[in-house]
Parts: sequence; C-alpha cells; structure tokens
Amino acid sequence: LSDEAGKVASRLNELSEIFRFKKTIELDDSKDLIYKRLAHILSETFKINKFLLMEIDSKNKTRNIVINTIEKTKLPDTTFNSNANDCRAFRTANNVLSTEFYKICETCHQDGCEYLCIPFNINDSYSLILHIRSNSEDEIEKIKEFEPIIKNYFELAEPVLESRYLLNILEQSSLKDSLTGLFNRRYLENITSDTTRRYVLFMIDIDHFKKVNDTYGHDVGDKVIVGLSEFLKKSIKGSDVAIRYGGEEFMVILYNISKNDALRIAENIRVSFSKIK
Repeated sequence: LSDEAGKVASRLNELSEIFRFKKTIELDDSKDLIYKRLAHILSETFKINKFLLMEIDSKNKTRNIVINTIEKTKLPDTTFNSNANDCRAFRTANNVLSTEFYKICETCHQDGCEYLCIPFNINDSYSLILHIRSNSEDEIEKIKEFEPIIKNYFELAEPVLESRYLLNILEQSSLKDSLTGLFNRRYLENITSDTTRRYVLFMIDIDHFKKVNDTYGHDVGDKVIVGLSEFLKKSIKGSDVAIRYGGEEFMVILYNISKNDALRIAENIRVSFSKIK
C-alpha cells in the first residue's frame, strides 16, 4: 500500500519485528550472542555492510571491539581498542556524523570514508558505540534515516544486556581471589578443560613463607602474597594467565610458547622476585 494506511502497516511490521527480537534476546544466555543478533539486524534488515560494535568500560575508560565487519587491512583494531576518551561519541554522549565537519573525530577519520557513530548507554559501568562506515556520503545520509529504528532495537536490548553484564561480573568475581585479584583454582578447571590450545604451565611456591607469617604476622604475609601477584601480572603478556592456587602457591599458564622460552620466563620471575626487599 502506498497511501497513509500503507505507512501505518509498514510501521506495524517494524514494531512486530522489534518485538520478536526482544522476545528472542530475553532467552539468550550471553551478551556475545545478543551482539551477534544486533549485527544480524544491521546487516540483514538495514543492509549495513561496514560497521563496528564497541563495548566501553566507562569506569576504566577502555573500549573493545566486539563485532567488526570492516576489512581489517583498512581499519586496524588498534585504532579502536584504545582509550575510550579518544571516542568523541562516548565523550560527548552524542551522535558523531563525519559530514558535519572535517575531521570531526580524529580517531575515526580516514580520507575517502564517511561515518556515523551512535552511543548507547547500558548502565553506569558499560556502554556501546555503533560505528557505521561507508565510502559514500549519500549512503550515510540514507542510513541516518533508519537511525530511530536502529535505536529502538538497541534500546530494547539495553535492559537485557545490563542483566547479562551483572551475571558476568558475578561469575568473574567467583573465579577470582579476593586478596590478589588473580584467578583462582576454580578458574583453572575451566581453562585447562580446553584441549584445543597449547600451553606451558608452571607452579610457584614462596620459600620460607611460614617464617614470614610467624615472625611478622599475617598482615605482612598478605603483603608478600600481593607483591608476588603484582609482579606476576607485570611479567606475563595479555593472553597468559596468573592464578593463585592456594596459600603461597601460584600457577602461571603461558600460551603458544616453547618449553625453553617458558623456562627462561620462569627463571626470570624467580630471580627478579628474590631480589625484592
């Protein structure tokens, strides 16, 4: 229908699809699955082919790409996996449109490309940024017409995502040692059950730790435990894991590394920590 009734029918169809989306994600058990459903809506319903969905930790001011349909050769992840304050949409809590002003956002700017960034607040701790990119100014303007409907999808997803964030936080807290912030033995069971990844594992035990506790007290003993945990965090790379196994026992898991390199790292940790007063 092309008359007024046709417009009403079209809007009802949109609302029906949005309602179906909401009922679906309410039964999803992870935020990553909800992100994938949002990406499907963007590509299939709105025919948006190039976009990033970024998750922002508002407290730590970090951002992380969770969905990327843009060719990585044209857009390195390091450009966007960075300080959240570099993102104009996050910093101002407003849409950023490249056609409004030349180099309106230094991070997003690339010659010959146009973009639209839309921020979505989840709660005080997390937010999302949808970054849509095109080689055509006309295409960006056309996508801008869909913005209210796109926002409807994201706004319906916000309360569901918030509950998934909270569940994730609770799960993470149950897998971490309260004193050091390192992962605990329960987390170890989860990651060592994955037989698809190659890793080297070594254990650490602090010598004469009982003597420290008996001589100086448990508060000082705790400082030694925390000191080693902080040292371990600095000694390993991002994908590797340090675990407090129990008491003064620790464990380190190094991924994709040779035995000789792992021995070198272990020895470096032993010697360097022994020199700390």
